[in-house]
Amino acid sequence: MEKTTSKQNKTWLTITLCFVIVFCGLGLWAQKGLFVVPMTEALDMDRTLYSFVNTIRYSVTAIINIFFGYLVAKFGTRKLIILGFIALTLAPLCYAFANGVWLLYLGGALLGVGFSFASTAIIGYVVNKACRRNKGTIMGLVLCANGVAGSVVAFVISPIISSGTFGYRNAFYIMTLVSLFALLVIIILYREPKQTPVKDGEVLSEKDKKANWVGIDYSQATKKVYFYLACVCIFLTGVCLTGVVGNYAAHFTDRGVSSERLNVIAGIYTTFLAVFKFLKGIMYDRFGLRITITSDFVAALLSIMIMLFIDGSFTGFVLGVICSVLFGIAIPLETVLLPIYSKDLFGEKSFAKVLGVFVSLNQVGYAVGDPIMNSFYSLTGSYDLGIIVCGILILITIILLQFVISSANKLKRQDDCFS
Repeated sequence: MEKTTSKQNKTWLTITLCFVIVFCGLGLWAQKGLFVVPMTEALDMDRTLYSFVNTIRYSVTAIINIFFGYLVAKFGTRKLIILGFIALTLAPLCYAFANGVWLLYLGGALLGVGFSFASTAIIGYVVNKACRRNKGTIMGLVLCANGVAGSVVAFVISPIISSGTFGYRNAFYIMTLVSLFALLVIIILYREPKQTPVKDGEVLSEKDKKANWVGIDYSQATKKVYFYLACVCIFLTGVCLTGVVGNYAAHFTDRGVSSERLNVIAGIYTTFLAVFKFLKGIMYDRFGLRITITSDFVAALLSIMIMLFIDGSFTGFVLGVICSVLFGIAIPLETVLLPIYSKDLFGEKSFAKVLGVFVSLNQVGYAVGDPIMNSFYSLTGSYDLGIIVCGILILITIILLQFVISSANKLKRQDDCFS
């Protein structure tokens, strides 16, 4: 009994530390869009040129995650997470001291390393290894830290950013200290999680049987047509959501929304992001993948349509608030659902390798989405055309994913994983 209690305590400590990792890592950068206008104006920099900072960041993360399965097997999660937070501690210092593009680009590269080892992929791996039941709910609980931290940034860091021409530098100093604190906590408390086996004679519910589906090897997965269609969908999701949500603050500012109202909208967005990340995990455990992701994509499509009608009036502000709520529903497609995609579509055998590929493709989508959106801005003087293109791509993605999920469910029935 004491041994069981000790294992449960270690599991909950691991989950708590995962929450801290997401909060102090990914969460601190949830409002990166708030830095675009202040930094480009203070440094007199073209937005397209600035957007390549994010391109470098996402490209580095994409390249590293291709080798995610190998790196975890060789070094374990503890060493990788520590390396990630060393990079996350140095990255904001590069942004703070930058007077031109080269130090910004170095900061982007460090941020890419940090997010490779302190974000969705590694958190998904740890939760999948440490937990046997309610994996979707626990993933949602852990990753909602991103939204919680984003709310703190919106209400605490935003006024610091707007306090003066170079106010954003003070915000980066604070982010450095928070990352350093997290690094020390991880070094002291984090230990490598152990796989939780199914006990002899233990009867799993239908839900838990699905969550623990053995699945197929990675070599078999790559022979499935729906694997490549899933890759296309994840790439397009990254392109569209980072292009739209990553530039919503700049778009709203261009449309005449005041900085005070923008801060309120940003705070509402990240608050609902935290709520819906948690609810998406519960929703997946209860209703399955199809209903969960379809609702997310519909929210994404609606938010894109509403963005075209934003202006500086009170009505425009109300639409901005509605848009921020819909963002909160849609963004889990990029975080909570990537590990769930991997496990649900291909199972345990190929989980780490498939997750690495999915995260890489998502990051490649991020890398090209931001400069593409800002190229539309440079060519037309607004984000409107880019927003319309993203709406069309989201609609295509919704259709493709229905086939992907149906193909995976057919494979599970052949495997008799629901019996």
